Amino acid sequence: MNTKIQNASLWILIVVVPLSFAGARAQTRHQKPAKACSSLAGMRIENTLISSAKEVPEGTALGSMGPIPIPPQPAHCVVEGEINKHTGPDGNEYGDKFELRLPDSWSGRFLFQGGGGLDGMINPAVGPARPGFKSALARGYAVVSTDGGHQGKNPGDAAFGADPQARIDY
Repeated sequence: MNTKIQNASLWILIVVVPLSFAGARAQTRHQKPAKACSSLAGMRIENTLISSAKEVPEGTALGSMGPIPIPPQPAHCVVEGEINKHTGPDGNEYGDKFELRLPDSWSGRFLFQGGGGLDGMINPAVGPARPGFKSALARGYAVVSTDGGHQGKNPGDAAFGADPQARIDY
């Protein structure tokens, strides 16, 4: 897969999905969704498939990021999908799996959350979740998190390096 096409797909995902969910930018600081969250499921953009989209009610427990519990979050839409799905020369499936959270009251801002280490897993896309601080999602940001183009057994798993496209995606 051409890296320029892959990058274009990521930018389309970052710009088109939040805008299609939120509609044109409102005059107020926060805007309400123009489309139902569930209408995003099954959407295809270039080589990107949105596999699910569901509403998350305000205050739903989202678990933790490592040892740090994620505080209750505002109502939002969680979108899951994959960019550039393919089978590598090693016979393993690869692709950039992602989680995108779109707050019901979007500020028009966006945060790409890093995965850490060699990635290989998707952290809940809420932005930094530290005790005493509001997450980016709670401040109205749309937040996305990816697995870096591969699934790993642990943060140091570099087996994905056998696939040239997976290395590029990472």
